[in-house]
Amino acid sequence: MNIIDQNALLTPKQKSLLRENANKIYSLGDFISLDDIVRRLKVDVIIEPGTPMRSVDDYYEKALKYWRSMYEQLYKKIQEDDTLRAECQKIEVKLGKLKVEREAHSSMRLLGLYDSQNNAIKLFPEAMAKADASKMDEYLVSTFAHEVMHAYFNRPGHEKYPYAMFVEEPLAEYGMLLYLHETSSPYYEWAHNTVSDKNCCYGYGAKIMDQYLGGDTSLKTYLEEYKIPIVEYQLPDFSNGLIAMPEEGDFVDVEDQPFVAKWTPVYDIPPTYFWDDATKTLGLDGNWRSRHDLSGLVRILLHYRLNSDIEHLYIGKDYICDRFCRDLELDIPTIVSPKHKELTSINGILVRKEDYKDIESFGEGYFKLKRDGKWGILDSKLKPITPFQYDKIKNFDENDLCEVMMDNRWGLVNKQGEEQVPVKYDEIGWFNSNDLYKVRIGNSSGLINKQGEEQVPVKYEYIGMNDEFYNAGRNGKYAILDLNNNPITQFKYDGIECFDMNDLCKVRIGNKWGLINKQGVEQVPVEYDDFEEMYDNSNTQNDTRYYKAFLNNKWGIIDSYNNKITQIKYDESIYCRHEFDESGLCEVKIGKFMGLVNKQGVEQIPVVYEGNIIRCVITYTRDGEVTRKECEYKVKQNGEEFRINKYGRKIDENGRILE
Repeated sequence: MNIIDQNALLTPKQKSLLRENANKIYSLGDFISLDDIVRRLKVDVIIEPGTPMRSVDDYYEKALKYWRSMYEQLYKKIQEDDTLRAECQKIEVKLGKLKVEREAHSSMRLLGLYDSQNNAIKLFPEAMAKADASKMDEYLVSTFAHEVMHAYFNRPGHEKYPYAMFVEEPLAEYGMLLYLHETSSPYYEWAHNTVSDKNCCYGYGAKIMDQYLGGDTSLKTYLEEYKIPIVEYQLPDFSNGLIAMPEEGDFVDVEDQPFVAKWTPVYDIPPTYFWDDATKTLGLDGNWRSRHDLSGLVRILLHYRLNSDIEHLYIGKDYICDRFCRDLELDIPTIVSPKHKELTSINGILVRKEDYKDIESFGEGYFKLKRDGKWGILDSKLKPITPFQYDKIKNFDENDLCEVMMDNRWGLVNKQGEEQVPVKYDEIGWFNSNDLYKVRIGNSSGLINKQGEEQVPVKYEYIGMNDEFYNAGRNGKYAILDLNNNPITQFKYDGIECFDMNDLCKVRIGNKWGLINKQGVEQVPVEYDDFEEMYDNSNTQNDTRYYKAFLNNKWGIIDSYNNKITQIKYDESIYCRHEFDESGLCEVKIGKFMGLVNKQGVEQIPVVYEGNIIRCVITYTRDGEVTRKECEYKVKQNGEEFRINKYGRKIDENGRILE
């Protein structure tokens, strides 16, 4: 499991705790552990700074609007069908719940999230510490498990369905509780109580868990099958203290206007149809074999509307009409129920599943299709633009080229289906914004442009981009070269990272690190165990660039020219950030005590305070404009908690000095 913690917010012990729990056996679908889900779905786990709050007001507004509209539609029809009165009452309950839960949900602290666009789980340990620092382990494990559920819900084939918050969030909580229960976690009781105390949809998760433990095993099946096609603002139903999860339905999403199909018999007998006037969608279902041709069908169903009135066609799960499959190839976008056994639609085109079972989207209307064991590329009309001859095809890149493999050799194909770069390399990949591609033949790598011309000779063991330069490896050593293949450094380093915001690059010889500039000069000698670039948020920023330098399990602050700002004597901690705050101070720790050091290396706040020092940023404005920001601090000494200013003086909540 890849844990990205650039700000060193987690201790090694906490990272080990996450990995240990992720590897515990937990069966969900065809996965065997949380680590298995994260690994196979290629999800990054990113540790983020900050204490963000939730923003759900807009979602609740849309949900309330949706259910009010549903209520109004049903209420108008009660006189015609009194059975709808019960449905109206259910909606009244849902509207009441939404209004009550909205405020509670908005006030919840955000401890983690699943970023579906970047396929990443983000955890916020500072927010967890602020919630209850004594329960950091519990928060880490339970929040991680909750977000893994969201990643699972978004697995291939299910990611197309909408995020239904009022169903998905309680299901994620239930999945987390089920994981803790089935792995005999000591955190289960705490997590169950925490979920139960949430006065919004998250709290349903504990009720679902209790219902499952009471014998309702269908809830585990529902969890494993989710996501399913349901309306975005759907809510569970409640009856006699039990929760009923929404069933999968004929969910029709036409140009972001989702609705549930309401089928109507033709002449009071099957087959059935529906007409949605808002989206101009005609739906067909049932057995239409040998009944009408399509033009006659349209006249009957739409009461002699013109064919041009139809803007979308929907095919239901039981639609049968073999003789009309050819007729249905109209210039009308077609949607097919995912439950249909034989038919589907690709790019709005009605096709048989069997003929297109191995098709994948490229984006931008292009597809790759596998036939007789080989892949080819199709255009937006599903017409082949290349032969079916490739073993692998990747997506089009920013140059409108895609990587193709044939007989273990790679090349590049353009959107006209032409091989712009011949299929002759052992490896090829887009390299950077200069339209270069990294290629490999045997053990030698180099760079070519998008026309296939060599930019850097194919002779290096390793090639890696580094700002406007690149890192190259030869005979087990590394150097930095410019794009004209001129060396910036000698081939003498065992490791080279990328240039940072200060135009300095970390280099390693053996186990020691230093910093070089873009002229190849070692501005900081190779003598430290590690570095971390420091950020300056203060009002007194200058041209000096600072780094945390690590040596023999201690750290201190140096500048970019190796001038020692502090001694290397401080202990690492999650609470020692890699930055100077708005008052120009940085947290430091010796043993169990903390203080703050300024940019001159002076311990402006002595290292005498217990536990974490909590920053409070104060913003000063004039005429609505921010003039400066400074920090006050919450500290603890001899068991007493109080506030101090940037000079270490005791202050009250209004910033007035008490001493």
